[in-house]
Amino acid sequence: MLEKEKGLLARLVAKELGESNLDTCFGCASCSNVCLASGRESMDPCMLIQLILQGQDDVAINTKWIWYCCHCGKCNDVCPMDVDVSAIIHLIKSIQGVADDFHAYQEKMASWFSTGNNVRIYPNQFLELVREAETIYEKRTGRKGFNFSIDEQGARLLLLIDPEVMVENPGILADYAHILELCHESWTLSSTALGTVDMAINSGKPDNGLLWLKKLEGIVTGLDVSLVLMDDCQNSLSLYGPGSLFATKSQSNSLKVTTLPMLLNDYLAKGRTVLHKAFESVCVQWPCAHDDGFKVVTQKILSETSNVVEELMEPSCNFTCCGGGLARSGLIHPHPEEDGKVWNALQFHRCGSKRLVTLCASCFLQLKKLARLSFADVEVLFFPELVCASIGFSKKD
Repeated sequence: MLEKEKGLLARLVAKELGESNLDTCFGCASCSNVCLASGRESMDPCMLIQLILQGQDDVAINTKWIWYCCHCGKCNDVCPMDVDVSAIIHLIKSIQGVADDFHAYQEKMASWFSTGNNVRIYPNQFLELVREAETIYEKRTGRKGFNFSIDEQGARLLLLIDPEVMVENPGILADYAHILELCHESWTLSSTALGTVDMAINSGKPDNGLLWLKKLEGIVTGLDVSLVLMDDCQNSLSLYGPGSLFATKSQSNSLKVTTLPMLLNDYLAKGRTVLHKAFESVCVQWPCAHDDGFKVVTQKILSETSNVVEELMEPSCNFTCCGGGLARSGLIHPHPEEDGKVWNALQFHRCGSKRLVTLCASCFLQLKKLARLSFADVEVLFFPELVCASIGFSKKD
């Protein structure tokens, strides 16, 4: 294809992402076959790429379909020509900026810029949630007067827990605390109340993601911690370095991030704790993106907590994923009760166990919401809750 025949968008992709990111596509539709958002808005990844190649910029740039993309990376994984579809979609998001036109999304981003989280929780309010969690922890363990460490310099590990999760269930912080204390970890919280990264990353503005990273690195530097525990969107964690999604270093080479399954696996290997079977059966919902090492480790842990471990089928777009915060803000789901009923019919009823375990904070929030809306007879558990039950620490008083 001659340069003059290309549309403006194709030329921009070639300039920003490299020629091979686009021109090598021959329309096999492998990406569309695995995409969680295929069919929404009568669009799919392959169709979008072909529109760009054909110079139909008006359609490609203005489609709302791109906001269903949660950048799970499945399209990139299966592309035989190594087209970076996810990066192309992110580029179109930055051009389109359509999310800024939606009041609900604007409110979420305004909250994120002012407080560092999506639910406008300021440090004093976050500390109130921490105190509530301390009360729960005291009742469960009998450790009267025990206070969680906050802004402690020199601790090895920083626990980053999304304030929105705390609002949903402050007892989850008590779960984390019990695990870390039982395993003799040196840990602390930050009073900054920094929330999930996915809202910033998927906003279509690269500077937002960098701003979040700088905020986190500022906290890490100030507290002088060497490890961050963050059970967040696995796609977002991949930004911290190439290769493995977990326990990798950030772009500044100063930040090491891990997740609870990987950390717990290390504790078990060192004999710091043991697990026992607390459940007859559980059903696990995997994040939309995860590496094989993470899955192997997590399956091993789950098998030590439950006699039977089922796996839920692959998630449907934005039914188990926050979609970069868009689903939670109501932007993608104008009628969330209908989506809840659909997801219930397709998924919850296929869950043989009455307990559905999820490993991602964003998924946990969305699943809890959908379970309520669809009146599903299933208990949604965040992974820390399951772990605490398996070490003799139940989330219920």
